[in-house]
Parts: sequence; C-alpha cells; structure tokens
Amino acid sequence: MPAVWSCCLLLSACEELRDDERGWQWSQQISAFSNRLGVPFVVGNCRSHFGCILTRRGRWLDAERELVTAVERLPHGPQAWYADALARLGDLRRRQGRQTEARQAFEEAGEQWFAQAGLAAIHLEAGDAAGAAALAERALRQLPEASPKRVDALEVGVRARLALQAPGKAAELARELRHLAATVGTSSLLATAQLCEARLATANNDVELAARHYADAIASFDRAGTPYEAALARLELAQVLSSTACSELAVIEARRAWSTLEALDASREADRATALLAELVGSDTTRESCPLTRRQVQILKLAAEGLTERQIAEHLVLSEHTVHRHLANIYTRLDCSSRAAAVAKASRLGLL
Repeated sequence: MPAVWSCCLLLSACEELRDDERGWQWSQQISAFSNRLGVPFVVGNCRSHFGCILTRRGRWLDAERELVTAVERLPHGPQAWYADALARLGDLRRRQGRQTEARQAFEEAGEQWFAQAGLAAIHLEAGDAAGAAALAERALRQLPEASPKRVDALEVGVRARLALQAPGKAAELARELRHLAATVGTSSLLATAQLCEARLATANNDVELAARHYADAIASFDRAGTPYEAALARLELAQVLSSTACSELAVIEARRAWSTLEALDASREADRATALLAELVGSDTTRESCPLTRRQVQILKLAAEGLTERQIAEHLVLSEHTVHRHLANIYTRLDCSSRAAAVAKASRLGLL
C-alpha cells in the first residue's frame, strides 16, 4: 500500500506542476512495475491524475478508459475525489469537441477549481466572455496565490479579459502566470505563459513580437510532449501571420495544426483549422477535391466492407462514439442520409 500511494503522489505532483515530461516517464515506469508485479498501482483518485497526464500527452483513448473508470468507481467514495475525476473527464470531452458532455461533467463536479476553469473555457468558446471571466475568477479565489493549479484559470482569464477589451486586467493575469512559470520552470507552464504573452502582443497589434512568443510557446509545448496545446498555438500563430507578408508560413502552420488535431480526433478544432486553411488559400479547393479527411475515408472504407461501428472502433483503436461521430460528419459532408448512399457517392468521387 505505501508503494501505491507513493506512485499516486508522484503522478499528482507532476500533474500539479505541469511537469508533463516527468509525468509521462513516471506513468510508463509505474505501468511497467504494476504489470511486472501483477498489482494495480493506479487506483482511486490516482486514476484521475493518470488520466489527466494521458490526456495532455495526446493518449486520449487510454485517458478515456482511466477517467471513465474513475467516474464509475468513485461516486460513493470521497466527494472531492469524484469531483476531481469528473473535472478531468470534462476536460477530455472538451478537447474531443464533445461540448455538451464536457459541460455536464464540469457542472456535476460543482465548485471544483479545475471544473470552474473548464466551464470558463466553454463559456468563452460560446461567445460569453463575461461569464468566462467570472468563472475564471471564481476558480482563482479557491486557490492559494502561489499554487501552480492556478494556471488553467489564469490562461482562460487572459483570453476572456482580452475578449472584453480589458487589456490591463489581462496583462495583470499574464504577469502572475509569468511569475508562476518562472518559479516552477516546467516546459508546459513556460509555454502557457509565452502563449498569453503572444495574445497580449496580438491585442497590441505587435505582430512581430506575437509571432516570436507563439514560436517560443510551440517549442516549449513540443518539449513537454503536449500535441493538442502545440497545435492550438500553431493555429493562433497562423491566424496572426495570415495578415502579414508571411501568408505562406501561415498556411504551413495551419496545415501542421490541422494534421495534429485530425490525428487526435479533436473534431471541433480540426474543423477550425480547415476553415482557416480555406481562407488562406482563397477557396476550399482541398475540400472540393476531397470532401473527407484521411480518417473519414479510412472509416468509410471499413464501413463499405460491412463492419459495424463497434468493429471499426476496435480495428482502428478508437472509441465507438468517435466512429459514430465520424460517420455522422461523413454523411453531412457528402450530403447523404445513409451509409449505402455515402459509400456510393464516395466511390463515384474516387475516394474508395
């Protein structure tokens, strides 16, 4: 039992400090040790920490397994543990583009600080900057000033304040984040601070400084091994560069962001990258010539062979929900209402 708790404390510390590199290394070592001894070391609230590390690492299928298991097993345990699991599952769902499920998980987690920051992000994405700013402040009031746990609320708070045309308050939050990152020194925290500096520079119309901060943030996220965060930073960089003489570089960054987001099955953000690429090249020529993504073509080929959604999910190592969502998007993009019609149209377009 002491060994189990020691492992859990290690994962918890790595998650809190945003030490994604060491978090991933310890996760691999703990899993190997657990398998060798035949003893489960990731139990209880430890699953939530493990699931969060997997989420940030881009191992979303593994993260889903751990977090769903935690939510299923913790309702009758300590309420704080259950809220932790719900908040981290909500974060995964938000990244996956499953906003309704994310909101439900965050709201069920109650006043848990991570859930409040996650709800703030959802409100901001829905255009409610005032609500996002209020929720970010609500999360910050729960946490000590020197706590690295403040990073999520600070980051979304900066975005919300900029959306509200309050650059002074945004800069104040960014300064706190910068100080926190300098104190802790992990790559992910430094990257988040650099990202917020880039946003402040963008708001001040200093494109050159913004591009420099974005490049630094991307490099730090890459060192940390957090592909989703790096891709979103690339997408923001592409948007900034699109209005300059560096439009070709903007296209490159947008394509790299799209490739990562598509591989992660981050559908909402991948669609945003697709829309930006369409603007950058002047028309949606890519979509017209090939209306489906590589993953969608892959799924439709298996559907054409008669595989069920469950069988496709097992074959591609995806969740059944993800396959179902991809098929629904395929029908929309091909303007079809059934699997047979989609297969027939894709065949006529030479996609299968």
